[in-house]
Amino acid sequence: MKKFLLFVTILLALYGNTSAQIGGYAVELDGGDDYISLPSGVYFSDNTFTVEAWVYVRAHTNWARLIDFADGAPMDNIIIATSKLLEGKPHIDIYRGTSGNGVTSTTALTLNTWNHLAVVLNGSTATIYINGVQTGTGTINQPNAVTRRNNYIGRSAWSGDTHTNMKIDEFRFWKTARTQAQINENMFRELTGSEDSLLVYYKMSDGTGTTITDNKTGGSTNGTLVNGPTWKASGCFAGSVRALTNAYGRMVNLPEELRQAIANKQKFTFLGWVKFALTGDYDKIFSRTRDNTYIYRTVIEIDAPDHSKLRVSVSNGAVNAGITESGVIATGVWTHIAMVFDGTLTGNVERLKLFVNGIQKTLTFTGADIPEYTHAAPVDPEDVPHIGAESQYTSNFDGDYDEISFWNTALTPSQIREYMTRNLSGNEDGLQAYYRFNETAGTIAYDHSSNGRNGTLINMSFGNNTTTSAAFNTWIGGDGTSASTATNWSRNSVPSEEHVGIYKWNGGNSLTLNQNLNAKSLFVASGSGPTLGSNQTISGSLFLEGDLNLSTYQINLGFTGTLYEGAGRLYGTTGSIKATRNLSGITNENVAGLGAVITNASNMGSTEIMRGHSSRIEHGTGAVSRWYNILPGSSTGLNATLEFNYRTDELGGVDESKLVLFKSTDYGSTWSKIGGTVNVNDNKVTLSGITSFSLWTAADSDNPLPVELTSFTAKATGNSVTLNWETKTEIMNFGFEVERKTGNTEWEKIGFAEGHHTSNSPKYYSFTDQPKASGKILYRLKQIDTDGGFEYSSEVSVDMGLPTEFSLGQNYPNPFNPETVIRYALPARGSAIAGEVNIYVYNALGEKVATLVDGMQEAGNHEVSFKADNLPSGLYFYRM
Repeated sequence: MKKFLLFVTILLALYGNTSAQIGGYAVELDGGDDYISLPSGVYFSDNTFTVEAWVYVRAHTNWARLIDFADGAPMDNIIIATSKLLEGKPHIDIYRGTSGNGVTSTTALTLNTWNHLAVVLNGSTATIYINGVQTGTGTINQPNAVTRRNNYIGRSAWSGDTHTNMKIDEFRFWKTARTQAQINENMFRELTGSEDSLLVYYKMSDGTGTTITDNKTGGSTNGTLVNGPTWKASGCFAGSVRALTNAYGRMVNLPEELRQAIANKQKFTFLGWVKFALTGDYDKIFSRTRDNTYIYRTVIEIDAPDHSKLRVSVSNGAVNAGITESGVIATGVWTHIAMVFDGTLTGNVERLKLFVNGIQKTLTFTGADIPEYTHAAPVDPEDVPHIGAESQYTSNFDGDYDEISFWNTALTPSQIREYMTRNLSGNEDGLQAYYRFNETAGTIAYDHSSNGRNGTLINMSFGNNTTTSAAFNTWIGGDGTSASTATNWSRNSVPSEEHVGIYKWNGGNSLTLNQNLNAKSLFVASGSGPTLGSNQTISGSLFLEGDLNLSTYQINLGFTGTLYEGAGRLYGTTGSIKATRNLSGITNENVAGLGAVITNASNMGSTEIMRGHSSRIEHGTGAVSRWYNILPGSSTGLNATLEFNYRTDELGGVDESKLVLFKSTDYGSTWSKIGGTVNVNDNKVTLSGITSFSLWTAADSDNPLPVELTSFTAKATGNSVTLNWETKTEIMNFGFEVERKTGNTEWEKIGFAEGHHTSNSPKYYSFTDQPKASGKILYRLKQIDTDGGFEYSSEVSVDMGLPTEFSLGQNYPNPFNPETVIRYALPARGSAIAGEVNIYVYNALGEKVATLVDGMQEAGNHEVSFKADNLPSGLYFYRM
């Protein structure tokens, strides 16, 4: 035991401050003339060394270098190439003087993705590792211990060779031959810089300038960027990479130090991604159980007999459990699980919570109350925490798991969602252990927290029992702003039906969502600043810790999709978010989290709720920058209460204390003040007794409506159309432009009616039109304020059909100078052609002075223009 404890102490001293890299930089070399220069020195003083780095190769070129350290070309070169010839297979060559030999990898680096490359020299044996897997080994020269003056990353010492087209990060030069286990242990995290035998360490953390700082503690071997390499967002550690596959007889044993860290604690959190292949009674995701009576345990497991339920328990002397509703889990899909225990709170519901894909689930509790503390950790060989089983052959989890972490704090919902779609840094407050399962060999699951609490794989290994993980996809933004660029994402592929996290990385670009990701869930981090560039469909949840501009586009939440607004908000004068739900017998239902809370006993059927953020009432003090369009499938028996929620930053200049609800039944052309009660503390307006839904907003109850239009009708009589409309009140009403639309034509102004400026009594208006068109004709009013503002009325229509008799209308204008218009009607007579038509104009003496129409014409309404600019003033007659 003493030896074991001493070993742990040494690990903590060596790795106490290592962490995963989140949001770091990389250096991009363009393959033209860019490279990194290192100072001269004796880098190879004996026959052992290790060079490792993360590389993102964009093209395989002949003998493209990772490094070339030399004193000329060729002279004592140490060459590590990312590609021998054009095959993309890494290679090491060591020259003694001008004579060299080398070893080549049997496996190529994958283009346009991050690869970890490590080359180890141990005496006369060179070994190459790609992503922690040995891919080549052989006998090689031993280097001369000389000063080398031409030392490059990304460039050859031979002047004619091409430079390397790649991004590079986490470059490490060791004076020792690192083992495969050591490479795997530190591959996915930054070093402290104080590690033994570390010679040079470039974290690429500068981000600007032409100097690459040596991050070895006390190191001074700084590199220099030559010919303009650029700093880019890295992402070499980012995302879900590999997952561990569990099955019967398999599990991960967690160490004694972790057991002590989570025992007898008032707060505890488990986070992890799982994908069930099969489900069975009480299969364990995580278990720490002292004895078979289950009175001392902390567990997350599948329920029985309903395997779509999850069951959680924190027991300390008495059996208890919290069980979810059905349908929480399913096989074949990645699911994020978070169990949060807080014994400082009161009551089962507050003390034990379960979140699935970031959403808190309702638990039904059985047995004893949830205790104040997790159970203690006496010496007990059975009280070992496990991932994937209760014991090796008991209640084994069947499927994959990834990104599992343990905490001695109670994480908040915002923290759970923040960590759900990105990797941890490893030094978060309260983090006790963090397992990424990205190792490629061995049976040690390395702890990527600062605590060094490594787990042990039982009856499985990373070489045989891992698979590609697709738990989540994180935005990096190293290659522009476009969502459709695969290399901008942590999984090197554009998300499709995945859990997606949007963050702002150092050196990365803010995302433009110009492609529908069809995300299962979408998390927007604070400061990430994404912009919508296309409509989005989200089948699960939209989590906002950062702001999102709707920007003319629409977000469509799926049938189970929900909006969760944390510190972030939706905004934008155009665009919307909507959801459709079947609503029946609901009480205080915040439909899809959109903020329109409805209570109604009747069946509303399939109901669409749309929310936008423009101020829909433009006159007076305006309305809040939020509206809801509620379209129920059925309004039969509707007697609803609507709670209209808003944010303080949506008020604009509106007096919050005077807010009431306004309603429009014509898509916002006109509004009616309905009423309601405002609660300024909770930012909501509540209205009861609603018998019909449509478009709603909130505005100042004293907000004047310039014109309250109570009716607008159109009636066809013969060849004329009479428009009548009535106003209830008018404020600053300049008047009405009358507009007409026929067929596929645009709206045209056909007249104007002067308003009554300000009036508190009903006013009546009439306008007569003689359209020449037949068929359906549309009319609308453009009400204009004295300050130039305007609103359109709803549309009315008439069907003119064809005339039934000849008619010749009065010319307009009359008197005229020099032109007037004459309208006439031709009825149908057995065909579409009325026959030959003549219209002549005569003076007072009976002399014909003009022929206006002379020929065959179709039935219908017509008009003709008469210009008299060459005739004297006087009285004229026209005849058809």
